[in-house]
Amino acid sequence: MGCVIKGQTPHFNFISQASTNAIMDLSIINKKPIGNGIITCLNMRQAKIRKKKGAEATKAVISILSQR
Repeated sequence: MGCVIKGQTPHFNFISQASTNAIMDLSIINKKPIGNGIITCLNMRQAKIRKKKGAEATKAVISILSQR
């Protein structure tokens, strides 16, 4: 779970993509579902609006695991 807020450098793009790739790789390597609870926002206002996205990611993984 986390939040990346865009600043004035290209780090936002690098961090966002690297985080997504790492989560996907871990899921594939371990053959386990991993929810991506990292939100990417342009400003703090967007981050506050999306504060429930972590809970949604958690529920999605629990739903997948309960189907097994």
